[in-house]
Amino acid sequence: MTLCTRLIADRLGVQGNVRELNLSDGSPKITFSFRVAKLFRTFGALLRLLMGASRGGALYMSVNARRAMWYNIAAAAAARLWGSRVAAHHHIYAYITRKDWRVRVLDRVMGASGVHVVLCDDMRDNLDRLYGCRAGFLQLPSTVMMTRQDSGPQHAAESPYEGQREFRVGHLANLSYDKGIDYVFEMFDQLRSAHRDVRLVLAGPVMDAEARRRIDGAQRDYPDQIDYRGPVYGEDKERFFRDIDVLLLPSRFDAQPVVISEAFERGKPVIALGWSCIPGLIGPNDRWTVCPKGDYVKQSNEVIGGWISAPNSYPADARRALDRAAELRQDAEQSLHEFCTWVFPEAAPV
Repeated sequence: MTLCTRLIADRLGVQGNVRELNLSDGSPKITFSFRVAKLFRTFGALLRLLMGASRGGALYMSVNARRAMWYNIAAAAAARLWGSRVAAHHHIYAYITRKDWRVRVLDRVMGASGVHVVLCDDMRDNLDRLYGCRAGFLQLPSTVMMTRQDSGPQHAAESPYEGQREFRVGHLANLSYDKGIDYVFEMFDQLRSAHRDVRLVLAGPVMDAEARRRIDGAQRDYPDQIDYRGPVYGEDKERFFRDIDVLLLPSRFDAQPVVISEAFERGKPVIALGWSCIPGLIGPNDRWTVCPKGDYVKQSNEVIGGWISAPNSYPADARRALDRAAELRQDAEQSLHEFCTWVFPEAAPV
């Protein structure tokens, strides 16, 4: 069970009786043994649903991709046999960028009483356009993670950049071509040519040969200006955010990355490729969103170069990031409340 799903389950548990059918063992690796174990857990969950585990209530589940979506279809059908409503939470764009007829089957099984739980308006519009959905829609973004009491920075941040030191560019991801590692290094190479006091701080596991080649080359060519930290969690992740001034996110496929809201909570602007749900996260800060068909390297250089050339302009943008975090947190709390009300329509507000 992901942290996001855990948070939703806990919030639902405050308002009513919740029974969990967990199909995940928490393992980060999809091994053969994991698939076999999941298969047995899935059959066990389906059996419980067929025996009426969701009778008279609602079934909430995350939607799988490709063949694994049959698990969702079977679970929805079992729940519907007992008159239960079904909420299918979509976290990915895989069946939006490439149409999958199984989504239509899932929608038809859910029926008009069900809801597709989506991350943003763009996801809702595309699902409805592609599949002519009969089920309704509710929005529950990844920013629900911001509603946790422990969300946000755990330590006071240092003063915003005002030209008193080098400017630090950060990139936190599963480092790969898909996540835009080529854009990151091309941007930084151009930035180094125009400004001497800059540093690139990288964090995350190396996922492909492209990322390894780029990192090795940078460590060889300008070792004093690159800081690669590997995977970061907990305090190391907090330190990463404290040590950067802007987060680069030129991902080619992310739906609604949690790292954007994490950066905003810490007063760090984000420059991202603006596709899927990302423009809605960035909000009115148009300079921080790059059109997918635009020039990411050029635009990000212009924005960062502007901060370096006029350091007194950066603190205002850092405040804008914090303001955007507050807006996202408020919207997420409202969305979570609306979803809980759909699951337990008779429950008193909490």
